[in-house]
Amino acid sequence: MNGNVRFVEFFKEEKKKLIASLELSAETAKASRLATAKWAKHRQRKTTMKERMQEVRSHKKSKQT
Repeated sequence: MNGNVRFVEFFKEEKKKLIASLELSAETAKASRLATAKWAKHRQRKTTMKERMQEVRSHKKSKQT
């Protein structure tokens, strides 16, 4: 009977380790998604800024002529 108790205790510990590992990977995935979303938003803003600068330049050129 003692062997079975140790066996069950071993699997309880392994289960705890597995759950902790899965929680960590879920947090990592969430952080990765957030970083990707922030990067995409930054890229979009940068593109918009480029377009805005292009508009300003073309407006200045049309004013000069």
